[in-house]
Amino acid sequence: MRSWGLPAMNISRSWLGKAALALAWALAMRLLLHRLGLPDSPAGDLAPLIGLDRPGFWWKFLGDWAPLGLLFMSSAGYLLSRWARTDAPRSAARFSSLDWPAYAALPLMLGFTALHAHTPAWPLWCGVAYLAALSWQAALVAAMLWEAGGSPGADGRLLAWGGALLGLALYLGLNFWVAQAVSTCGDESLYLINTDRLMAALGLSSGQAHMPEYRLHFYWGGWSKSLAKPLAESWGLFALLGPGWVLAGRLGALAILALAGALALGLFCRLGLNLGYRERPVLAATWLLGFSLPLLQLTQHVYPGALGVLGVILGLHCCQCIQRRTAPALLLLGLIAIFLALAKMRLAPVSLGLILAGLAALYLHFPLRRRKIVLIGSGLLALLAALLLASLLGAPGLGLVTNKLWSIKGVQLGPMLVSLPAMLFDQQFGLLAYAPWLILGLAGAARFGREHPRQLLYGLIIAGVSVSAVVLWRWVQWEGGFTPPGRFLAPLLPILALWSLPAFARGGRLWRSLCAALGLASLAVAWIFTLIPQWRFHRRTGINNFLAWLDDALSGTAHRFWPSFNEISWQPILPVLPWLLLLAASAYYLWRDPKPAAAQPPAWGLGRLGIAGGALVLAALLTSVVLGRLVPTGYMEAENLRTAESRLYGNYYNRRVQLVLRSPADHGQTMVVAGRDIEFLEVRAHRVADRTQAGPPPVIAFYMDDKPLGQILVVKTAWRIYRLPISVSPGRHLLQVRMLSHSGRDAVGLDWLRLGP
Repeated sequence: MRSWGLPAMNISRSWLGKAALALAWALAMRLLLHRLGLPDSPAGDLAPLIGLDRPGFWWKFLGDWAPLGLLFMSSAGYLLSRWARTDAPRSAARFSSLDWPAYAALPLMLGFTALHAHTPAWPLWCGVAYLAALSWQAALVAAMLWEAGGSPGADGRLLAWGGALLGLALYLGLNFWVAQAVSTCGDESLYLINTDRLMAALGLSSGQAHMPEYRLHFYWGGWSKSLAKPLAESWGLFALLGPGWVLAGRLGALAILALAGALALGLFCRLGLNLGYRERPVLAATWLLGFSLPLLQLTQHVYPGALGVLGVILGLHCCQCIQRRTAPALLLLGLIAIFLALAKMRLAPVSLGLILAGLAALYLHFPLRRRKIVLIGSGLLALLAALLLASLLGAPGLGLVTNKLWSIKGVQLGPMLVSLPAMLFDQQFGLLAYAPWLILGLAGAARFGREHPRQLLYGLIIAGVSVSAVVLWRWVQWEGGFTPPGRFLAPLLPILALWSLPAFARGGRLWRSLCAALGLASLAVAWIFTLIPQWRFHRRTGINNFLAWLDDALSGTAHRFWPSFNEISWQPILPVLPWLLLLAASAYYLWRDPKPAAAQPPAWGLGRLGIAGGALVLAALLTSVVLGRLVPTGYMEAENLRTAESRLYGNYYNRRVQLVLRSPADHGQTMVVAGRDIEFLEVRAHRVADRTQAGPPPVIAFYMDDKPLGQILVVKTAWRIYRLPISVSPGRHLLQVRMLSHSGRDAVGLDWLRLGP
């Protein structure tokens, strides 16, 4: 590779060429985009598929952000190729030439934009080209680290911090796409507005983010004045995001979180290597942690979850080295706990878990001082109990804690217990639905505990306190609302990833094929939900957005064979059984195998494992599709019929979710598979009456393939099961329900439907 000599370093001709190309592209687009008459907004073209897109920013993405994202990845690859010339000579030598094809994405995106009048989904194809280019570059960089991980005496610093550099570059590149494709949601707008408010108080920002006319920089939904209200908490988060916000607005704030995610990857890799696991299994777990959707989305949305992940990994490092460096480890652990509590009150239980884990580490490492350690721990717990009691009694200065305590929605043991598996397995909001590889962490926990009992104890303490708090406070809204899924369990991500290390260290073709399948499925989900980030946000219909699109495209009902905890009802929950069977079988296999695979080249390389794993993923998906087209529909939740012309009532888990029809234009529909001898349609419904406007009861009608089945007069305000005699031929049909007539403001609420013989 030829290079030009510059002071203190040699910069390759290839990298300079890519930088010049990116700059030339940006200048050319500034001159040409307006003259070419290309649209500056994809709004509306993708509305049927992904909803609203950012208005008025497409030129900026195509001309500035896209080439910059590709250049970030090239820069990371160039730096690593220089670092890894000894450990990975083949991959390092090939990177510069193999990286060039990624820049073909730029003219491809320009071409798709030019075809906007003929291709309604042109922004989607632009996204495919951009993400494919980033994926290709990331694969080239990962190949260098993978080759280095297989060399004798691999440099652990290269693997850890090279992986962190890869993560940072990829996170920044992906943020350019996500930031123009989807608005902020949930509390994101509040966090950015209050960050701006803090910076304005320091004289560092305009202080105008709370004004509606400035909202398009980060939010383009229906504006509400409540978004501009000051927050009484999370000032640690605002202070951390502040410098990035001042420099680059929303993208700058996301860059801070991307840096936190990248540091988490590097530290996790170091922790796995320090525990004695081989390099390649650690790399596999590190990359799946960083590039599967749960952590990936935390670097693409302004939420504090990435800070929780980083804090947990730092805390585990502190617990590991507490015997050798007691005072620095305790100081760092205390600072982490304080910052997490200041960043978000929801992370305060993580802080408590870190402190208790630190005390457990002291207890185990210093047997002669155990009595003092127990006294200190008891004193801290007593102080916490006193603080909580004072808050409940309304002590001054503790109003924020008091509000949090009174926000607990009571105790209902059944829903509370079900909310935990729901947060893991639900197809819309569950952690494993978006990162199925994490099931290896649940399965490998016991095996990990046999090999590293102290680290298992620290993880169990942190996870136990965190999950208990989430279940206690958030069981009524375990799904997290209209926000990215799985964020409540974000602190568990590094713990589950750590427990998965024994799984990646095991041999056997079938086992490695299973691990490859789970990993590929996780990366595929991340790719799809990054390409269409709007799909991350779900209404409580019980159907994952991707599965809903798949069902619509194939005229099937594949979603029925993936678990849904939308209601506490055994029929939609039943598909969780294959997951539990896989979990139990994997845990048994890992527990009974006392030795890891030998450190020799496996019988199957990455290519064969990828093919085998991909075949397993396709087999599982196709099985659900085939079953969804053939197995007769019986029971179904009414919210499965939701359309844009109907509404959902029931935002909390202690309330029944119901499909509500409020006017004659309201309707719902879904695909069903009718079996033989179907004689009736059962509907559980009630009248939502407006007592101030009494009148005749509302009438709803059902249709099958646009042919009338019959009508139901919904008289009772109490829930009642109505039975409608029908005659339907076996096969797939479109079932519709429509409001025919009503008076005043009466409505009809539907709970469930059932086709029966």
